[in-house]
Amino acid sequence: MNNNPFKAIIEKKEQRKICAIHPVSVWKEGYNRCYWGFKLRENCETLQESEKRDSKISQSTNTQVQHIQKGGDNTMTDFLPEGYQTPEVPSNYMTLEEGQNCVRVLSSAIIGYEWWMENGVEGRRPVRVRSADEIPDEVRQATDNRQKAKHFWAFTVFNYKTQTIQILELKQKTVMRAIEALLKNPKWSNPKSYDLIIERVKTGSQERDVEYNVIPEPPSPLDEGIVELAKSVPVRLEAMFTGEDPFAEPQEEQAQAKRSTSNGHRAVYRRARAYS
Repeated sequence: MNNNPFKAIIEKKEQRKICAIHPVSVWKEGYNRCYWGFKLRENCETLQESEKRDSKISQSTNTQVQHIQKGGDNTMTDFLPEGYQTPEVPSNYMTLEEGQNCVRVLSSAIIGYEWWMENGVEGRRPVRVRSADEIPDEVRQATDNRQKAKHFWAFTVFNYKTQTIQILELKQKTVMRAIEALLKNPKWSNPKSYDLIIERVKTGSQERDVEYNVIPEPPSPLDEGIVELAKSVPVRLEAMFTGEDPFAEPQEEQAQAKRSTSNGHRAVYRRARAYS
């Protein structure tokens, strides 16, 4: 009889290796740690075939996952045509993008003050007034800068990038001052006489870390195609003070369009029409 009951256990422990047939991670030199725990050397011999099969399945699965994560799944290219990009919906209002924004001013500016109000289920909406005297006390006394009224200019422009007529609303004081300086300079004068490049430069990680530069192009006649486009897309800037759509058709034209439509439905609102 074995007088040492722990001898067999110790002997087994000395024989203990880590089965390296499974997907493993290095434990220490000469040993590996199996995902399913420690196994004796002799157990690896009896389980070799099944573990090899499990290993192949696991490795195949891992390879497929990595392939998909790297965008290498060829079946994904069948979902959308190669080179597809979501089309941009043209907007009636121009946004100054990063880099250079080239425009031609087409109208005189309206000036006023703007702030935003909650409008129930419709969300926030802008409120605009012509003078500072019309700003409510609660807006005037707001401590949050985002709720205060801001001075703005708004005028119609031809956006050379989108080739459309849009409204450019300015609240950036650096841009306003630069255009004012051009107005006072007899070599440039009215900005409707030349193209303007408004450059937006990001200077930091914060949203407010932005600088603007205004670069005037040499005075030049307005392209005849833009002249004709402007005639076909009249813009009522004053509608911005009443919350209406400046690009909407006058009521008389709307009524006439409705009468000429057989089913009473129509979608005849003017939107940013492209120059061709």
